[in-house]
Amino acid sequence: MSCFNWICILFFLGLINFIIGLNAMNKFLSQNKSFNTYQDLEQFKSMVRKQMYQALVQIVFLGGMAILGIVGFLIGKMNTFEFLMFLIFNGINVGAGKYGKETERRIRTLSIENLNIRAEYNSICKTWGRKAFPSF
Repeated sequence: MSCFNWICILFFLGLINFIIGLNAMNKFLSQNKSFNTYQDLEQFKSMVRKQMYQALVQIVFLGGMAILGIVGFLIGKMNTFEFLMFLIFNGINVGAGKYGKETERRIRTLSIENLNIRAEYNSICKTWGRKAFPSF
C-alpha cells in the first residue's frame, strides 16, 4: 500500500473519531444546559474521560498522518497532487479542531449553581484542558 493510501486511511479514521467525539459533546450539551446534581456531575465526568481518551487516539491518527506526509514527500514517495491533498486534509483537520474546541468551550462554561459541584466541575475542566489522562 502506498504512503498516500495510509495517509487517507489515517485521515478518515481521524475524521470518524472527531465526529464521534463531537456528537457526544453535542448530546451532552443538548441534555445539560446547566447542572446541579452529583448525578449530572458523574455524567459529565464520564463524557470528559471518553473525550480525553479519544484525543489521545486522535493524536495517533493525525500525528501518524503528519509524519507519513512529510517523510513521504521528502523521500519522494508522494507526488505533488498527493502532497496537495495531504495539505488539504490538514486544513480540514485544523478547521474541524477549531469547531470542536468551540463546542468544548461551551461545555466548560456551563452554569453551575451548586458551589460544591462547581468546584469539582472547574477542577475537571482544568484537567480536561491541561492533562493527557483523566485524574478524577
